[in-house]
Amino acid sequence: MKLRVAVSVDGKTPMLVEVPGSSGEEDERGTLRAEAIQDNNVRARVPLLDIAAGKHTIRIAAVDPGVVIDKVCLP
Repeated sequence: MKLRVAVSVDGKTPMLVEVPGSSGEEDERGTLRAEAIQDNNVRARVPLLDIAAGKHTIRIAAVDPGVVIDKVCLP
């Protein structure tokens, strides 16, 4: 089952991001899924291009049921 979120910055068109390993291309013995199970998390990286310094609003919305956002990290 795919797990996807929509990410938008400052009200721009949302970018669809699929959680790595949720596409069903590998089973639970695959490298990505095995690491996710061991670490109890999966990192989904979102490229944020053309953003100037300063305050911004980031909106994250679940597209598929079952998506859980535990933490958001900004560089």
